[in-house]
Amino acid sequence: MTAPSTVRNILSIFGFLILIFFTPLAGAWMAGLPIAPFLEFPPITEQVEQPSFSLAAFILILGFILVTTWPFWKRMIFFDHSDLQVEKTSYGSDQKFPWWGWLAAGGMILFWVLAWTRFPWFEPLQRHTFFPLWFCFIITLNAIAVEVSGKSLMTRKPLYFSLLFPVSAAFWWVFEYLNRFAGNWYYVGAGEITGWQYFLEATLAFSTVLPAVLSIRVLLYRFPVFASGFRDFPAMSWLSSSRIWTLFGIAALMGLFGIGFAPEWTFPLLWIAPGLLWVTFQQWKHALSPIIQKASTGDLTWIWNSVIAALICGFFWEMWNIGSQAKWIYSIPGVERFYLFEMPILG
Repeated sequence: MTAPSTVRNILSIFGFLILIFFTPLAGAWMAGLPIAPFLEFPPITEQVEQPSFSLAAFILILGFILVTTWPFWKRMIFFDHSDLQVEKTSYGSDQKFPWWGWLAAGGMILFWVLAWTRFPWFEPLQRHTFFPLWFCFIITLNAIAVEVSGKSLMTRKPLYFSLLFPVSAAFWWVFEYLNRFAGNWYYVGAGEITGWQYFLEATLAFSTVLPAVLSIRVLLYRFPVFASGFRDFPAMSWLSSSRIWTLFGIAALMGLFGIGFAPEWTFPLLWIAPGLLWVTFQQWKHALSPIIQKASTGDLTWIWNSVIAALICGFFWEMWNIGSQAKWIYSIPGVERFYLFEMPILG
């Protein structure tokens, strides 16, 4: 990597973080809200009173989701499943479930039990079950990948796999910060802890997000429908246009501003704006993401597999969350009805 490209990378990261930090603050300031509460430490989320359920809002959001995702679901439904079998590589066909996978699976069951029960002797450690449960789950996923294909994210790229944990923590703190403005979820059950305790324990929990999603995505590629079912969508050459990404970047900034200014209307952009802004910065460096480059040719495999992996993770997040002591609770404007565990179904 040349020195100029290194400088551009550093500048783009700092520029991205500065805009993520200040743009919603500017929105809150323009709305006449005090800024200090958004900057308090520890960054503990609190319950926010949201607008009550709105059938119109529910139908509108549901319709948007169905329209935008139906082409993908259609591919999955009508894919030729006659030979839908988990693929094995030639060197992985005789692989057995590794011993460390059995240890991880046993640990996952153990911490699941501890998370959902309230043994008096375990009370001092009750709130700490999230990380070991999810860490064991992640290792178990990689053990399954070894059995079905002979390799996994953890065994094939151990350094990359390890770095995913700190990157994941930083990644999720971005959304935690934006949620200070939107108030779409808050945490309960942690007890009386210091600001630094909260920050460190939350960071440890957040570090499991990306390793879990990416480990599941690796497994999805072993199925033909996910390996080849989404490669031939119509080409979208406009995705390679600098002008288009400039517009997307402006839209992302408007979304971030809106999260601070009117979060009851713009809260879904919490999940969209950071990604759009990041890819815009990549385009500014003349280094458009390979994912976007593939999408421009009609290959949406990576994008859809990531969505499905996140949905699968979401099921386990919500299932394990419902019985845990330290947990999150949702508070989403207009759609608080029809739940999957404790999450509104449109989540």
